[in-house]
Amino acid sequence: MAGLDAGALGEIVVALVLVTLERESTAHHDDLRARLTQCPEVRQCYDLASDHDYAVIVATRGMSDLRETVDGLFVDAPNVKRFVTMRVYEVVKAGLEIRLR
Repeated sequence: MAGLDAGALGEIVVALVLVTLERESTAHHDDLRARLTQCPEVRQCYDLASDHDYAVIVATRGMSDLRETVDGLFVDAPNVKRFVTMRVYEVVKAGLEIRLR
């Protein structure tokens, strides 16, 4: 697997967005998941057992792109009750590999 130096790409902004839905239903979850899956700036998405329904990792080129992406996904989205965006200062560790014995 090749590594990529994010610094060589210019300013990359990573954020964690916690999303809470207004109402729960399969259709509401499917609608949001489709929106998130189609957005190239969404790098990861997790369905949570929490006060929040989803944790979404977003990566963009700069703060203005982050704002545009997050607003486009959540501000006027049907059934999104609330979302909280937290900018990542530094990626300390990343990866989804699972170590096998």
